[in-house]
Amino acid sequence: YGGTYRNNNVKTRTNSAFRISYGGSGFDIYDNLIWSWLDKASTGPGIELDKGSYSDIEIWNNTFKILNGAGIWMFDKGGTCKNIHIHDNVFDTVGQYYTTGGHFDASKYTGYSNGAITGAGFNGAIIEDNIIQNVKYGIIMNEWKYASSYSRPYKWIFRNNTLKNAGIGFRIDSSRGTIEGTGNKFSDITTFSYGYK
Repeated sequence: YGGTYRNNNVKTRTNSAFRISYGGSGFDIYDNLIWSWLDKASTGPGIELDKGSYSDIEIWNNTFKILNGAGIWMFDKGGTCKNIHIHDNVFDTVGQYYTTGGHFDASKYTGYSNGAITGAGFNGAIIEDNIIQNVKYGIIMNEWKYASSYSRPYKWIFRNNTLKNAGIGFRIDSSRGTIEGTGNKFSDITTFSYGYK
């Protein structure tokens, strides 16, 4: 409870640079460079929030670059997570899982690793003022993790972000999840949205 991760240069491999779970709360994560290389041995997300009941987490001014896994991967087990604020970060060439020879393999879509930001199951995450670029998927809501725990609607706020050069802007795999947006700038998006609208 109550931690700060700042000013780190982290090269990930099979797991995340930072992981908060089982009720962790009150964390600030900022001014970090989180990166890797595109190889089948490098699969983890940059930051992982999982196993539920985490709250009051602010993630800002970080750079996520060249990750096979998602930039941020976050799942709520039980619907009790709250106050997640992700802002002023750069996500560049993340969620590539997994690339060989510089080519995206669509058969490797997992639902949880392919987005710049991906997750499900809690209401009210605020995602704003970020730059997301050179990605296969911008934002993914996917109930792969803890699927039996999701029983009620949840919504994320997506505002004042720049999303560019993306294969798919938004992928929503469950009718329970919605994204509400305003003030965003989009360019070079092949498919704006996929799945539930």
